[in-house]
Amino acid sequence: MELTEEQKLVTGIADYFNIEVPDIISEYVTDSVTVQRMIYAIVTVRSTDRLKRLYNSNKNSFYDAVQNYNSDAYMESDKLASQIKEANDLAVKVTQANIEIRDLFQNQVKAAYDKEKETQKKLMEQYQLTLNEKERAYKLMMTQRDEARQEIKNLEYKLSQAQDRINMSSAASAKDEADKKTGRLHRLFEKRKRKDENAAYIYDAFVKEIATDKRFSAEQKDFLMRCMEDGIAYEEIRRIARPELDVEMMERLANYYRKKIK
Repeated sequence: MELTEEQKLVTGIADYFNIEVPDIISEYVTDSVTVQRMIYAIVTVRSTDRLKRLYNSNKNSFYDAVQNYNSDAYMESDKLASQIKEANDLAVKVTQANIEIRDLFQNQVKAAYDKEKETQKKLMEQYQLTLNEKERAYKLMMTQRDEARQEIKNLEYKLSQAQDRINMSSAASAKDEADKKTGRLHRLFEKRKRKDENAAYIYDAFVKEIATDKRFSAEQKDFLMRCMEDGIAYEEIRRIARPELDVEMMERLANYYRKKIK
């Protein structure tokens, strides 16, 4: 079965960390949430065998199991720190004869622990940076994919419009040739053209004078648009379109116009 784009992304990250879990990826990764969770599991657990054990034992709660595993790993580090503190307290209580042992413990063992803790901290920071970079790359890839799909839709729409115009032009040419003597088609075309031009003029005027005018509220714009859809002449709409008039007053004026033209 062919992998999805999300599954391919996670597989690439797993390969980078030498993690081989293709079956888990193909089964678990289904959306953007499971993508991020699987990446987190890969870069924090860092072991093919451990990932398989965690997944096979906790399929319904895999992400929670990964988080618990990481918490347990850091708890082990905290236990070591507690043990070192207890031993250090005991060393402080020994006699002066044991001062060299105490110094050795405090200086070398504690230093080794601090070094290991700092190393673990740097590793986690590095893994987090890697995760953030992969997440940004994933989001960028998804954005580019969506933009490409939208561009394809736009091109398909333009192609459809062009084909419709070609079909209309061919039909109009044939009809025009048949009715050439009477001129009826020509007059009809001119009438339709003038009507289209008038509609375009009204559309442009409404957008320029009302829809993009920040002085009108959204409710005022919506009401005026409904008036135009109801067939009220644009000149009448212009008369009632005043930012200082509320929607109720505009509606009363529009009703007056409707009664007047009946």
